[in-house]
Amino acid sequence: MESYKCGACEVAIGPEGCAIRAKGGAEMLRFPLDVEILPLGAEADPGMPVSFEARDTPRERVWTASYETRAWAKKEVEVSIDGGVLSVRATAYARAGDHSFRVSRVRYGKPFVALPEKLFSPRFDWSRGTVHLGPEQGDELSCQQWFSPPPFFYGLLGGSEWYGAGIVAGKGEWNFVSFAWEGGEAPSFVLDYEGHAGGSASFRTPSLRFDLSGYGDEFAALEAYTGGLAAAGAIDRPARPIPRWWREPMFCGWGEQRLRFRMEHGGSELGSWINAGDYSSESFYRHSLGVLESRGVNPGIVVIDCFWAEESSRARPNPLRWQDMRGFIEEQHGKGRKVLLWYSPVLAEGLPPGACMTVGGRRVAGDPESPEYREIVSAEIRAMISGDDGCLNADGFKIDFTQNIPSERGVFRNYLDTRRNIISERPEDNYPPLGSRDGLVRQSGLAWGCELVRAYIDAVRGPMKRAKEDSLLVTHTANPRLADLVDMLRLNDMDGTSPDVLGIMGARAKIAKACNPRWLIDTDNDLMVNKDMWRRYLALQPSLGNPDTYYATGIAASGEHFDAGDYELLRRVFAGHRERIAGETEGS
Repeated sequence: MESYKCGACEVAIGPEGCAIRAKGGAEMLRFPLDVEILPLGAEADPGMPVSFEARDTPRERVWTASYETRAWAKKEVEVSIDGGVLSVRATAYARAGDHSFRVSRVRYGKPFVALPEKLFSPRFDWSRGTVHLGPEQGDELSCQQWFSPPPFFYGLLGGSEWYGAGIVAGKGEWNFVSFAWEGGEAPSFVLDYEGHAGGSASFRTPSLRFDLSGYGDEFAALEAYTGGLAAAGAIDRPARPIPRWWREPMFCGWGEQRLRFRMEHGGSELGSWINAGDYSSESFYRHSLGVLESRGVNPGIVVIDCFWAEESSRARPNPLRWQDMRGFIEEQHGKGRKVLLWYSPVLAEGLPPGACMTVGGRRVAGDPESPEYREIVSAEIRAMISGDDGCLNADGFKIDFTQNIPSERGVFRNYLDTRRNIISERPEDNYPPLGSRDGLVRQSGLAWGCELVRAYIDAVRGPMKRAKEDSLLVTHTANPRLADLVDMLRLNDMDGTSPDVLGIMGARAKIAKACNPRWLIDTDNDLMVNKDMWRRYLALQPSLGNPDTYYATGIAASGEHFDAGDYELLRRVFAGHRERIAGETEGS
């Protein structure tokens, strides 16, 4: 095996595999070079080595290993060292005339023999902020998580320093649903394409890049990974003007909706939090804002949460809940406020079949690559955002439930033709996983996984910005591939039980800033476990991003009501935040 210095590590590479020694000399990783590219329907397809050669380029040392496999005419694995980065990728070539293959999964290094001491997973977790796991444990970074998706990166602890293992793909090539660490007896890194890749003469995997420079903590390693993506041109993180109003304190009515529903239903949401959507009404928001105003609390951004619309994909407000939404929004504008609308582009409710992805002819979600979807959604978004006659004149969107994108075998396989199915686990509301039905999800384009999330966000952003240039797009898609489409990243909800709110939300903010340091942060704050935790988190919020209260009168989880001290705290936090941003000018 040849030995090389790579960053802070020593790397040995030969036909038998790759071994990495961390700073200090301890072996951190050892794995075979073979990359398994598994066709749909195959259980395993290990490669038999045929040849191994090394060469130098002007900037890299490159090794190429060729393999024979059952599924492919030829497979080549390329390993390279460039400075402190070691990269692994593979190309599979189809047999003559066989261009119909579909790629199920890609496994790198199966099995890893030497393992890091610990892994860091930068994902959303209900009860932990910084998620660490032992190398024997499995973990998944998935589009079907509440950070949808999180960055496709794992931190690796070797000795006293952190290193990184992250996916690098070209633009348009992030068509996988998840990047996972498959622990157990044969650990490996896995990309899951679910059959939505292939169909040509060859298939080339993204690169699995090991950053071996060594960092003092796991978040520094994550920042280096996303910065490397930007430097390589794999993502865009453009600098844009930031209207001053985007920095304003926020009131989102969702937590208050939950509190009100529980108060009027014996402390329960009757088995589904979606029931609280019935309180997204004009009278409710007028009352909630009136309470805040009477206590001297003045949010600069108001979020009207789900489900304000009669049909979730359409701009018409529910006539039983909203008598004059345009009038309400104009009233808030008159008070110096901006108004965001809750919207989920995945929902098929109100869309015709031609604008939807389907399974067995039934709508499962909107299809963002369908020309019919684009035409309809563009017109509806204009009707929500434009100030023209007959439009609502809102100022942007809070995008939600992008984790519910279609999947062949994921957690969420919901028929989203009705909003009630958005979290349903009833068998009759979920389409069967691949293997229990014929064919893949039917769609008009090729985007899947992360690229599908991107297609949804792009379908919203374009018409929104055309209707109102300074409109604000808020999502919970904490992945650097989405950096150029998102204005503000929301940290998302708590579960109403965890006591470590400050640690959890602080870690989420670090993940978001690592993905794109230019994103603004909506700090969110539902569900707080009790009023004391709400107060403590409210005080922390300005150091993370925009302060945001989901409550006007009390806390949903505990049922506690606000007193004079709580409103005084809200006034003080909002005023302090405004003082901090007062020196910032439009476009700064």
